Amino acid sequence: MLAGANGLGKRTAFDDYRTQSRGGSGIIAMKTEKVAGALSVTDEDEIMMFTLKGQAVRSPIKDVRITGRVASGVKLVNLGAKDELIGISKVIASEKDDNEENEAAESDEATETTEAES
Repeated sequence: MLAGANGLGKRTAFDDYRTQSRGGSGIIAMKTEKVAGALSVTDEDEIMMFTLKGQAVRSPIKDVRITGRVASGVKLVNLGAKDELIGISKVIASEKDDNEENEAAESDEATETTEAES
């Protein structure tokens, strides 16, 4: 997963990039002035994106389609005038978050069952 300061991002398989030897001159991964971040991700992951003006956006990775190396990417975040993406981070769920989600799901199921019986 690559994210540019312009708010565009893309997911590309590692196999799309050739390996570089000692004398390599580099590989263009994304055509943008600045790269805000690069992460190794899976479909189950979520990322947080942070902008220069203080906006924080949480987004699931499954919404970003896998593209080829030469593709420009998809819009990850809507940026205002003179705003830019300054960083991305993978969201790591804690055990407490997982327990709260499971309890909420069980509560919703119990409510639906009670309503169906009425």
